Amino acid sequence: DNDGSATVTAGGGTSPYTYKWGSNCGSQTTATATALSAGTYTVTVTDAAGCTKTATVTITQPATAVTAFFCGVTGVTCHGGNNGSAQGMASGGTSPYSYHWSNGETKVTPTNFSAGTYTVTVTDHNGCTATAAVTITQPTAITVTTTQTNVSVHNGTNGTATATAGGGTPGYTYHWSCSQTNARATGLSAGTYTVTVTDSHGCTGTASVTITQPPAHASVFHNDDNDSTKTVTDVVLYPNPTFGEFHIKGVEQGDIIQIYDYAGRLVRTGNADKSDMIYNLTDQPNGIYLIRIISTDGTLISQKKLIKQW
Repeated sequence: DNDGSATVTAGGGTSPYTYKWGSNCGSQTTATATALSAGTYTVTVTDAAGCTKTATVTITQPATAVTAFFCGVTGVTCHGGNNGSAQGMASGGTSPYSYHWSNGETKVTPTNFSAGTYTVTVTDHNGCTATAAVTITQPTAITVTTTQTNVSVHNGTNGTATATAGGGTPGYTYHWSCSQTNARATGLSAGTYTVTVTDSHGCTGTASVTITQPPAHASVFHNDDNDSTKTVTDVVLYPNPTFGEFHIKGVEQGDIIQIYDYAGRLVRTGNADKSDMIYNLTDQPNGIYLIRIISTDGTLISQKKLIKQW
């Protein structure tokens, strides 16, 4: 810069004195020369008798210009949040430094930034300034999409719901309103379920899914004598009649097995895990029971009557 100055004070000789600075400062003729950049200057003082004397002065400057920069920049952890931070730094010029951010902050390290670009102005002890800009980033918003498998029979519990998360910061955990903690909730009855997805920074997103079911039938028994409907597998009950324990043979893995009493109450339900399933109705009264076999896609494969007696 060129804001240096030099003042000469004369004594002796015969006053008054006149002053003449060298050509490198514009041949100024006052005791104080101004607008000087760094360098060495000579002044000649002449008294009233024409006697002269010279002197020199050296104007200094800071070793380097003041510079502003950043370290420790931290982005916002959750989309739409305001916990970003940036540490302003300065070098050169003359310390100490002061800081002024474009959002009005005067701290070296503000910690309340939302996503965006901010400018810091650094001012040194001599009022020299430098500026720098920093961009605070943020993750995208968490998205949660759901798919579902509806219950295949009225009052069944074979519904499923699957959540797929995106955005945020990967490393997701899941919590369903039915207390399950996997991305896929299983064994659901008809109803509405909400899932909360939490990413690795603790940011959350939610979604809901409604599981439906077929309407209830007035009775699971038919009035005709046909003991079987659409049979696509050779399902066999034995022994029939039974004293309690019996086999259901010919089912496929995943098939839904339902056992109703004569009043239409569901007394047993489950999924087949092998072709020959064993059930026990010892705890049920004697009478006629209806065995229904339903595929995983909801198709009624077979229904047969079972007699329980002592």
